[in-house]
Amino acid sequence: MKILHVTDRWITGGGQEHIYRICKELNQHEFMVMAAHDGPARRRFAALANVEAGIGAVTPAKVKTLQPDLIHFHHMRPLLQWFCRFPAAPDLPVVVTVHGLHVRRYDFIFTPGARIHARLRKVLEKRLLHRAGRVVAVSCEDHEFLVKRYGLTNVVTIFNGIASVETRPCAAAIAGMERPPNGLVALVPARFEFQKGHDILIRALSLPLLKPFRDRIVFVLAGDGPRRQAMQQLALDHAVETSLRFLKDCPHDAVMAMMDACDLVVLPSRWEGLPIALLEAGMRGCAVLASDACGNREILAEKRGRLFSNTSPESLAEELVKILDNPSVLLDMGTALRKHVQRHYSLEKMLRQLERLYTECLEEHQVKSVKSKV
Repeated sequence: MKILHVTDRWITGGGQEHIYRICKELNQHEFMVMAAHDGPARRRFAALANVEAGIGAVTPAKVKTLQPDLIHFHHMRPLLQWFCRFPAAPDLPVVVTVHGLHVRRYDFIFTPGARIHARLRKVLEKRLLHRAGRVVAVSCEDHEFLVKRYGLTNVVTIFNGIASVETRPCAAAIAGMERPPNGLVALVPARFEFQKGHDILIRALSLPLLKPFRDRIVFVLAGDGPRRQAMQQLALDHAVETSLRFLKDCPHDAVMAMMDACDLVVLPSRWEGLPIALLEAGMRGCAVLASDACGNREILAEKRGRLFSNTSPESLAEELVKILDNPSVLLDMGTALRKHVQRHYSLEKMLRQLERLYTECLEEHQVKSVKSKV
Protein backbone atom coordinates (compact mmCIF):
# COMPACT_ATOMS: atom_id res chain seq x y z
CA MET A 1 0.00 0.00 0.00
CA LYS A 2 1.25 3.48 -0.88
CA ILE A 3 -0.10 6.30 1.31
CA LEU A 4 0.39 10.05 0.90
CA HIS A 5 0.15 11.97 4.20
CA VAL A 6 -0.44 15.70 3.84
CA THR A 7 0.01 18.32 6.56
CA ASP A 8 0.69 22.06 6.62
CA ARG A 9 4.11 22.57 8.23
CA TRP A 10 7.17 20.54 9.13
CA ILE A 11 7.07 21.53 12.79
CA THR A 12 7.75 19.63 15.99
CA GLY A 13 4.40 18.84 17.58
CA GLY A 14 1.77 16.25 18.36
CA GLY A 15 0.33 16.06 14.84
CA GLN A 16 3.72 15.39 13.27
CA GLU A 17 4.56 12.84 15.96
CA HIS A 18 1.29 11.05 15.17
CA ILE A 19 2.18 10.83 11.46
CA TYR A 20 5.74 9.76 12.28
CA ARG A 21 4.56 6.81 14.37
CA ILE A 22 2.23 5.66 11.60
CA CYS A 23 5.04 5.73 9.04
CA LYS A 24 7.63 4.13 11.30
CA GLU A 25 5.51 1.30 12.66
CA LEU A 26 3.57 0.41 9.48
CA ASN A 27 6.87 -0.10 7.70
CA GLN A 28 5.48 -2.77 5.39
CA HIS A 29 3.81 0.11 3.51
CA GLU A 30 5.33 2.94 1.52
CA PHE A 31 4.64 6.50 2.68
CA MET A 32 5.07 9.96 1.25
CA VAL A 33 4.66 12.91 3.61
CA MET A 34 4.16 16.39 2.18
CA ALA A 35 4.00 19.79 3.89
CA ALA A 36 3.83 23.21 2.28
CA HIS A 37 6.44 24.74 4.60
CA ASP A 38 9.81 23.26 5.58
CA GLY A 39 10.96 22.84 9.16
CA PRO A 40 13.09 20.78 11.56
CA ALA A 41 10.75 17.77 11.68
CA ARG A 42 11.34 16.81 8.03
CA ARG A 43 14.83 15.40 8.61
CA ARG A 44 13.49 12.92 11.13
CA PHE A 45 10.95 11.59 8.62
CA ALA A 46 13.50 11.47 5.81
CA ALA A 47 15.64 9.11 7.90
CA LEU A 48 12.94 6.40 7.66
CA ALA A 49 13.62 3.93 4.85
CA ASN A 50 9.96 3.66 3.77
CA VAL A 51 9.27 7.42 3.74
CA GLU A 52 9.73 10.16 1.16
CA ALA A 53 9.49 13.55 2.90
CA GLY A 54 8.74 16.48 0.62
CA ILE A 55 8.04 20.20 0.63
CA GLY A 56 5.39 22.04 -1.34
CA ALA A 57 1.73 22.03 -2.25
CA VAL A 58 0.00 18.78 -3.17
CA THR A 59 -1.06 19.35 -6.77
CA PRO A 60 -2.57 16.93 -9.32
CA ALA A 61 0.79 16.89 -11.13
CA LYS A 62 2.59 16.00 -7.90
CA VAL A 63 0.12 13.24 -7.11
CA LYS A 64 0.46 11.87 -10.64
CA THR A 65 4.22 11.64 -10.07
CA LEU A 66 3.93 10.05 -6.60
CA GLN A 67 1.08 7.68 -7.58
CA PRO A 68 -0.33 7.00 -4.09
CA ASP A 69 -3.18 4.57 -3.49
CA LEU A 70 -4.76 6.88 -0.91
CA ILE A 71 -4.35 10.43 0.43
CA HIS A 72 -4.54 11.07 4.17
CA PHE A 73 -4.94 14.75 5.09
CA HIS A 74 -4.04 16.02 8.56
CA HIS A 75 -4.79 19.72 8.10
CA MET A 76 -7.72 21.68 6.67
CA ARG A 77 -5.64 24.09 4.56
CA PRO A 78 -4.23 21.51 2.09
CA LEU A 79 -7.61 19.74 2.08
CA LEU A 80 -9.26 23.00 1.00
CA GLN A 81 -6.67 23.42 -1.72
CA TRP A 82 -7.17 19.87 -2.96
CA PHE A 83 -10.95 20.03 -3.26
CA CYS A 84 -11.41 23.67 -4.30
CA ARG A 85 -8.37 24.64 -6.38
CA PHE A 86 -8.11 21.34 -8.21
CA PRO A 87 -11.63 20.24 -9.25
CA ALA A 88 -10.05 17.92 -11.85
CA ALA A 89 -7.76 16.26 -9.28
CA PRO A 90 -7.11 12.51 -9.59
CA ASP A 91 -9.91 10.35 -8.23
CA LEU A 92 -8.35 8.81 -5.11
CA PRO A 93 -9.68 7.72 -1.72
CA VAL A 94 -9.37 10.57 0.79
CA VAL A 95 -9.07 10.19 4.58
CA VAL A 96 -9.03 13.24 6.87
CA THR A 97 -7.92 13.16 10.50
CA VAL A 98 -9.29 16.06 12.53
CA HIS A 99 -6.56 16.79 15.09
CA GLY A 100 -8.79 19.01 17.21
CA LEU A 101 -11.56 21.22 15.86
CA HIS A 102 -9.87 24.57 15.34
CA VAL A 103 -13.24 26.21 14.79
CA ARG A 104 -13.32 26.11 18.61
CA ARG A 105 -10.78 28.97 18.66
CA TYR A 106 -13.65 31.37 18.01
CA ASP A 107 -15.12 30.44 21.40
CA PHE A 108 -12.17 32.36 22.86
CA ILE A 109 -12.03 35.36 20.53
CA PHE A 110 -14.38 38.19 21.39
CA THR A 111 -13.96 40.58 18.47
CA PRO A 112 -16.95 41.76 16.40
CA GLY A 113 -16.02 39.57 13.44
CA ALA A 114 -15.28 36.38 15.39
CA ARG A 115 -18.82 35.05 15.22
CA ILE A 116 -18.98 35.64 11.46
CA HIS A 117 -15.63 33.92 10.95
CA ALA A 118 -16.79 30.96 13.06
CA ARG A 119 -19.96 30.60 11.00
CA LEU A 120 -18.06 30.76 7.71
CA ARG A 121 -15.47 28.23 8.90
CA LYS A 122 -18.19 25.80 9.99
CA VAL A 123 -19.87 26.02 6.57
CA LEU A 124 -16.55 25.47 4.79
CA GLU A 125 -15.40 22.60 7.02
CA LYS A 126 -18.77 20.88 6.73
CA ARG A 127 -18.61 20.94 2.92
CA LEU A 128 -15.01 19.77 2.77
CA LEU A 129 -15.43 16.93 5.26
CA HIS A 130 -18.58 15.68 3.52
CA ARG A 131 -16.44 15.09 0.42
CA ALA A 132 -13.90 12.87 2.20
CA GLY A 133 -14.22 9.12 2.14
CA ARG A 134 -13.64 8.92 5.90
CA VAL A 135 -13.20 11.51 8.62
CA VAL A 136 -11.22 10.36 11.65
CA ALA A 137 -12.11 11.92 14.99
CA VAL A 138 -9.49 11.43 17.71
CA SER A 139 -11.84 11.96 20.67
CA CYS A 140 -15.44 11.10 21.53
CA GLU A 141 -16.37 14.77 21.91
CA ASP A 142 -15.01 15.63 18.47
CA HIS A 143 -16.94 12.69 16.99
CA GLU A 144 -20.15 13.98 18.54
CA PHE A 145 -19.48 17.51 17.25
CA LEU A 146 -18.84 16.29 13.69
CA VAL A 147 -22.01 14.19 13.64
CA LYS A 148 -24.38 16.64 15.33
CA ARG A 149 -23.06 20.00 14.09
CA TYR A 150 -21.87 19.00 10.62
CA GLY A 151 -24.26 16.12 9.95
CA LEU A 152 -21.44 13.82 8.86
CA THR A 153 -22.10 10.11 8.35
CA ASN A 154 -18.54 9.22 7.36
CA VAL A 155 -16.92 9.70 10.81
CA VAL A 156 -14.97 7.04 12.68
CA THR A 157 -13.23 7.46 16.02
CA ILE A 158 -9.65 6.27 16.26
CA PHE A 159 -7.97 7.44 19.43
CA ASN A 160 -4.39 8.62 19.19
CA GLY A 161 -2.03 5.89 20.34
CA ILE A 162 1.32 5.98 22.08
CA ALA A 163 4.17 3.50 22.27
CA SER A 164 4.54 1.63 25.54
CA VAL A 165 7.33 2.61 27.94
CA GLU A 166 8.16 -0.20 30.35
CA THR A 167 9.38 1.93 33.24
CA ARG A 168 10.04 5.59 33.79
CA PRO A 169 13.84 5.78 33.84
CA CYS A 170 15.77 7.81 36.36
CA ALA A 171 16.66 10.87 34.32
CA ALA A 172 19.96 12.66 34.48
CA ALA A 173 20.00 16.37 35.26
CA ILE A 174 18.94 18.47 32.27
CA ALA A 175 20.13 22.02 31.70
CA GLY A 176 17.30 24.44 32.40
CA MET A 177 15.43 21.97 34.63
CA GLU A 178 17.25 22.57 37.90
CA ARG A 179 14.95 21.72 40.80
CA PRO A 180 14.23 24.36 43.48
CA PRO A 181 15.19 23.32 47.04
CA ASN A 182 12.38 21.03 48.29
CA GLY A 183 10.39 22.04 45.22
CA LEU A 184 8.96 20.73 41.97
CA VAL A 185 9.78 20.93 38.28
CA ALA A 186 6.75 21.31 35.99
CA LEU A 187 7.04 20.80 32.23
CA VAL A 188 4.86 22.63 29.68
CA PRO A 189 5.52 20.80 26.37
CA ALA A 190 3.75 22.94 23.77
CA ARG A 191 4.34 25.30 20.88
CA PHE A 192 3.85 28.97 21.64
CA GLU A 193 0.49 29.48 19.98
CA PHE A 194 -2.78 31.03 21.16
CA GLN A 195 -4.36 27.58 21.46
CA LYS A 196 -1.81 26.36 24.01
CA GLY A 197 -2.62 28.93 26.71
CA HIS A 198 0.83 29.90 28.01
CA ASP A 199 -0.64 33.31 28.88
CA ILE A 200 -3.13 31.63 31.23
CA LEU A 201 -0.27 30.00 33.16
CA ILE A 202 1.71 33.26 33.35
CA ARG A 203 -1.31 35.14 34.68
CA ALA A 204 -1.94 32.38 37.23
CA LEU A 205 1.63 32.72 38.51
CA SER A 206 1.13 36.45 39.03
CA LEU A 207 -1.85 35.99 41.37
CA PRO A 208 -1.40 36.68 45.11
CA LEU A 209 -2.59 33.14 45.89
CA LEU A 210 0.53 31.64 44.27
CA LYS A 211 3.05 34.25 45.35
CA PRO A 212 4.10 32.42 48.57
CA PHE A 213 4.71 29.23 46.54
CA ARG A 214 6.73 30.62 43.63
CA ASP A 215 10.09 29.60 45.08
CA ARG A 216 8.85 25.99 45.34
CA ILE A 217 8.15 25.33 41.66
CA VAL A 218 9.80 26.09 38.33
CA PHE A 219 8.02 25.80 34.98
CA VAL A 220 9.97 24.61 31.96
CA LEU A 221 8.36 25.84 28.74
CA ALA A 222 9.67 23.56 25.99
CA GLY A 223 8.84 24.64 22.48
CA ASP A 224 8.97 27.31 19.84
CA GLY A 225 6.35 29.23 17.93
CA PRO A 226 5.03 32.66 16.93
CA ARG A 227 4.03 33.77 20.45
CA ARG A 228 7.28 32.88 22.19
CA GLN A 229 8.64 36.44 22.47
CA ALA A 230 5.23 37.78 23.47
CA MET A 231 5.06 35.25 26.31
CA GLN A 232 8.57 36.15 27.49
CA GLN A 233 7.49 39.79 27.60
CA LEU A 234 4.26 38.90 29.40
CA ALA A 235 6.29 37.07 32.06
CA LEU A 236 8.44 40.18 32.53
CA ASP A 237 5.36 42.41 32.71
CA HIS A 238 3.91 40.23 35.47
CA ALA A 239 7.28 39.84 37.26
CA VAL A 240 7.18 36.03 37.18
CA GLU A 241 10.12 35.43 34.82
CA THR A 242 12.21 33.81 37.58
CA SER A 243 9.65 30.98 37.82
CA LEU A 244 9.88 30.19 34.11
CA ARG A 245 12.52 28.58 31.90
CA PHE A 246 12.02 29.15 28.17
CA LEU A 247 13.76 26.30 26.32
CA LYS A 248 14.11 26.42 22.55
CA ASP A 249 15.14 23.86 19.93
CA CYS A 250 13.46 20.94 21.67
CA PRO A 251 13.33 17.84 19.44
CA HIS A 252 10.99 15.06 20.46
CA ASP A 253 13.64 12.95 22.20
CA ALA A 254 14.69 15.95 24.31
CA VAL A 255 11.10 16.57 25.40
CA MET A 256 10.73 12.91 26.40
CA ALA A 257 13.88 13.21 28.52
CA MET A 258 12.38 16.30 30.16
CA MET A 259 9.22 14.33 30.97
CA ASP A 260 11.35 11.70 32.66
CA ALA A 261 13.02 14.43 34.75
CA CYS A 262 9.95 16.45 35.74
CA ASP A 263 7.46 16.03 38.58
CA LEU A 264 4.41 17.41 36.81
CA VAL A 265 3.23 18.11 33.26
CA VAL A 266 1.02 21.19 32.83
CA LEU A 267 -1.18 21.65 29.74
CA PRO A 268 -3.14 24.94 29.88
CA SER A 269 -4.60 24.66 26.33
CA ARG A 270 -7.79 26.49 25.36
CA TRP A 271 -8.86 23.57 23.16
CA GLU A 272 -7.44 20.22 22.08
CA GLY A 273 -8.23 17.11 20.06
CA LEU A 274 -6.60 14.29 21.98
CA PRO A 275 -3.16 15.67 22.90
CA ILE A 276 -0.21 13.42 22.16
CA ALA A 277 1.79 15.16 24.91
CA LEU A 278 -0.80 14.11 27.48
CA LEU A 279 -0.64 10.49 26.33
CA GLU A 280 3.17 10.57 26.35
CA ALA A 281 3.14 11.92 29.89
CA GLY A 282 0.65 9.27 30.94
CA MET A 283 2.59 6.40 29.42
CA ARG A 284 5.66 7.57 31.36
CA GLY A 285 3.74 7.78 34.64
CA CYS A 286 3.88 11.58 34.88
CA ALA A 287 1.20 13.41 36.83
CA VAL A 288 -0.73 15.90 34.66
CA LEU A 289 -2.56 19.13 35.43
CA ALA A 290 -4.54 20.34 32.41
CA SER A 291 -7.36 22.62 31.36
CA ASP A 292 -10.88 21.21 31.32
CA ALA A 293 -10.83 21.18 27.51
CA CYS A 294 -12.10 18.62 25.04
CA GLY A 295 -9.66 15.71 24.89
CA ASN A 296 -8.00 16.56 28.19
CA ARG A 297 -11.08 15.78 30.25
CA GLU A 298 -11.70 12.49 28.43
CA ILE A 299 -8.32 11.21 29.56
CA LEU A 300 -8.00 12.79 33.01
CA ALA A 301 -11.46 12.01 34.41
CA GLU A 302 -11.91 9.89 37.55
CA LYS A 303 -8.86 11.22 39.41
CA ARG A 304 -6.38 10.26 36.70
CA GLY A 305 -5.13 13.84 36.82
CA ARG A 306 -6.15 17.35 37.83
CA LEU A 307 -8.31 19.66 35.72
CA PHE A 308 -8.74 23.41 36.10
CA SER A 309 -11.53 25.54 34.65
CA ASN A 310 -10.65 26.36 31.07
CA THR A 311 -9.05 29.83 30.54
CA SER A 312 -9.22 30.58 34.30
CA PRO A 313 -5.89 31.68 35.84
CA GLU A 314 -7.60 31.64 39.25
CA SER A 315 -8.64 27.99 38.91
CA LEU A 316 -5.17 27.01 37.67
CA ALA A 317 -3.57 28.79 40.63
CA GLU A 318 -5.88 26.98 43.06
CA GLU A 319 -4.98 23.56 41.63
CA LEU A 320 -1.26 24.36 41.75
CA VAL A 321 -1.54 25.38 45.40
CA LYS A 322 -3.31 22.10 46.23
CA ILE A 323 -0.49 20.15 44.58
CA LEU A 324 2.25 22.19 46.26
CA ASP A 325 0.54 21.74 49.62
CA ASN A 326 0.45 17.97 49.13
CA PRO A 327 2.95 16.84 46.44
CA SER A 328 2.59 13.20 47.49
CA VAL A 329 -0.60 13.04 45.35
CA LEU A 330 1.53 13.21 42.20
CA LEU A 331 2.62 9.58 42.42
CA ASP A 332 -0.95 8.25 42.59
CA MET A 333 -2.03 10.57 39.76
CA GLY A 334 0.78 9.35 37.51
CA THR A 335 0.14 5.68 38.31
CA ALA A 336 -3.60 5.91 37.61
CA LEU A 337 -3.02 7.79 34.36
CA ARG A 338 -0.42 5.31 33.16
CA LYS A 339 -2.75 2.34 33.67
CA HIS A 340 -5.52 4.10 31.75
CA VAL A 341 -3.29 5.12 28.83
CA GLN A 342 -1.80 1.62 28.55
CA ARG A 343 -5.29 0.10 28.43
CA HIS A 344 -7.04 2.49 26.04
CA TYR A 345 -4.46 4.40 24.00
CA SER A 346 -1.90 1.88 22.83
CA LEU A 347 -0.05 2.50 19.59
CA GLU A 348 -0.73 -1.06 18.44
CA LYS A 349 -4.51 -0.59 18.72
CA MET A 350 -4.42 2.69 16.80
CA LEU A 351 -2.32 1.19 14.00
CA ARG A 352 -4.61 -1.84 13.62
CA GLN A 353 -7.67 0.39 13.34
CA LEU A 354 -5.98 2.75 10.90
CA GLU A 355 -4.68 -0.03 8.65
CA ARG A 356 -8.17 -1.56 8.58
CA LEU A 357 -9.59 1.85 7.65
CA TYR A 358 -7.14 2.24 4.77
CA THR A 359 -8.10 -1.20 3.43
CA GLU A 360 -11.83 -0.45 3.68
CA CYS A 361 -11.43 2.89 1.88
CA LEU A 362 -9.45 1.30 -0.95
CA GLU A 363 -11.97 -1.52 -1.37
CA GLU A 364 -14.93 0.88 -1.37
CA HIS A 365 -13.21 3.10 -3.91
CA GLN A 366 -12.51 0.14 -6.20
CA VAL A 367 -16.17 -0.93 -6.08
CA LYS A 368 -17.26 2.65 -6.80
CA SER A 369 -14.87 2.85 -9.76
CA VAL A 370 -16.19 -0.39 -11.25
CA LYS A 371 -19.82 0.76 -10.91
CA SER A 372 -19.05 4.10 -12.55
CA LYS A 373 -17.70 2.30 -15.62
CA VAL A 374 -20.73 0.07 -16.03
